[in-house]
Amino acid sequence: ALDLRRGERQVASVAWRHLAREVERGGPVPYDALCTALHQLGGILKDRGVRGLIEPRGFAHSTLRDFATARRAIDDTYGPAVFGIVHDTFHAHLAGDPHISADHVAVIHVSGVSATDDGALQDQDRHLLDAQDRLNSVDQVNTLRAAGCTAPVSFECFAPQVQNDPGRQ
Repeated sequence: ALDLRRGERQVASVAWRHLAREVERGGPVPYDALCTALHQLGGILKDRGVRGLIEPRGFAHSTLRDFATARRAIDDTYGPAVFGIVHDTFHAHLAGDPHISADHVAVIHVSGVSATDDGALQDQDRHLLDAQDRLNSVDQVNTLRAAGCTAPVSFECFAPQVQNDPGRQ
């Protein structure tokens, strides 16, 4: 667990409140607000030797949807030694971000989706990979690997039929 001293907890709390105000307004968080929060948190993480991870989320209502903005914010603050990116095949697909880049990727989240309506997709539509996967998850991972990405891969399968599978117990 990250043990923050009182002053560091206050800085982290201020950074979170700063972003939370922007989130309450709806839509994307302004770029300068994102950088302000990362700058405030970056010093704490750096001093503790902890790398913070940022996950762009592809839902239309998400505050940070695309990889390029996350990468730029990292580069404009503390850099990839302090912040990394979670490449999630589901969210990359939803965001419609055709640019798959290995830069700053620290973890890859993989899931499969066979549902056909992108506008209605939610986390519960994420299941194990199969031949019907519409996200092209395998291609996304292969593209990252070909670009030199060595990040670990984890499965994020939230579909009830996966979560409630008695074989998992």
